[in-house]
Amino acid sequence: IVTGFGAVETAVETVRLGAADYISKPFENQDLFQRIEKALAGGGGGAAPGPITSRLMGDLGVQAKLDDLPPAAGRPAPGKGGRRGLIAAIALSALGLLGGGGFLAYQRREPALTAFGVSTTHVSGLTWDGERLWMSDWFNQAVYECRIKEEQIVVTRTFRLPDAHPGGLAWSGGGLYISDAWAQKISKHSLDSALSVQASVKSPGGAPGGLHFDGQRLWSTDSGEDKIFGHSPGEELAPERSVRAIGTNPVDVKVRDGMLWVADSDTRRIYQYRVDADLTPVGMYTHPLLQDQTHPLSSFLLLDKFIWFSFEGDNKVYRVSLKSLKKLQT
Repeated sequence: IVTGFGAVETAVETVRLGAADYISKPFENQDLFQRIEKALAGGGGGAAPGPITSRLMGDLGVQAKLDDLPPAAGRPAPGKGGRRGLIAAIALSALGLLGGGGFLAYQRREPALTAFGVSTTHVSGLTWDGERLWMSDWFNQAVYECRIKEEQIVVTRTFRLPDAHPGGLAWSGGGLYISDAWAQKISKHSLDSALSVQASVKSPGGAPGGLHFDGQRLWSTDSGEDKIFGHSPGEELAPERSVRAIGTNPVDVKVRDGMLWVADSDTRRIYQYRVDADLTPVGMYTHPLLQDQTHPLSSFLLLDKFIWFSFEGDNKVYRVSLKSLKKLQT
């Protein structure tokens, strides 16, 4: 499935209904070819380009990254499997070719707002480890470790997760919690070169999204049940607290100063709950940025006196002052 209106919820539902994969525009040509190749192989294989990718990239006059290609003896001879290659070529012609860009310097729109350009339109999670910004990308199946230098977001390391679609992110003090709505799991990862999984549990809801670790408890949102869960410590992450979200599609959660902050994808509002026995709702907030956006809100981050936002389909991460949030009547 190829669409210009990509969102993680529709991607999950599309695959559940039988699609082999899901492509959101704009896309990289090589990524499209590799996904076609993976589908033709029955869903197996990793992210390395294979012979179909190589041939199609060659037809475009572009050299594919062939470091991980199988030996020449294992590749089909020219003309073999021609019908599959023709299907892929026809699909490419019908879809059109779009490219992506690199990480860019920020663009200042107004004094109260800073827009940081990033190389993806699918930021699904944001977290801070005290020194570095971490971003997840559900579509490109990647997690980025970033530094903020001279008002720029600079990627210092990229972690590819070919077997996962990373959604929400939470810094745990020595590793990362990552949600995966496709697999309906929440996992804890070490900070080695592969972000190896230390533990993984099934989500209590159908589609885990945003995550936050407050030092004692992991919090998660779930758009499958429109709930917010508080998980007990330990590898089981048993849900010991839950509340139905006020909005229609809770996408991310953060905890600060005894308050639970929850972002809603559809309403593009921030809802505030008191961290008490009942998770009592206490406020609802908006911002001109949230009101003017047409893209679904995908994640947010509370950092010092700022709140950061990302939107599905938008290749920017925005930073605004917490004081600029407007409280609405509840």
